[in-house]
Amino acid sequence: MDEYSLQMHEVCMTLFKLMWANLGVDPEKLCSIYQDGTQGIRMNYYPPCQQADKVIGQTSHSDAIGLTLLVQVNDVQGLQIKKTNTWVPIKPIPGEIIINIGDIMESNGEYRSIEHRAVVDFHKERLPITAFHGTNFTAKVGPVADLVKEIGEQ
Repeated sequence: MDEYSLQMHEVCMTLFKLMWANLGVDPEKLCSIYQDGTQGIRMNYYPPCQQADKVIGQTSHSDAIGLTLLVQVNDVQGLQIKKTNTWVPIKPIPGEIIINIGDIMESNGEYRSIEHRAVVDFHKERLPITAFHGTNFTAKVGPVADLVKEIGEQ
């Protein structure tokens, strides 16, 4: 678990650097708040349910942190995202990592946190492993000065 945690942290740090660079902001300056940041790993088990249409695995929400990395252990659909008021299922692809942008990473529409939920399956169990990555406890979070524009600016 320690090795998995370290590898997920490295993936996140690489993603943070790429995202900041894409926004034209110094990646090193902003990545420092995540370098010694918080990380939580959760392994869920959603058993098959004969009344899956009457229950929910996890209610709709967005993640408050920086980035969430989800690895789907088996090929059972369960993650859904809300797009134009419709729930869209995310098909798991073996070996892929699903990345959710957290609320504090929203940036002028370039990156958006998305509302999502988990549902259960009628016939198969679902096994996701989720790694949540947030800032360190001393970080001050707010609008990034380099991205703030005056009203009327393009």
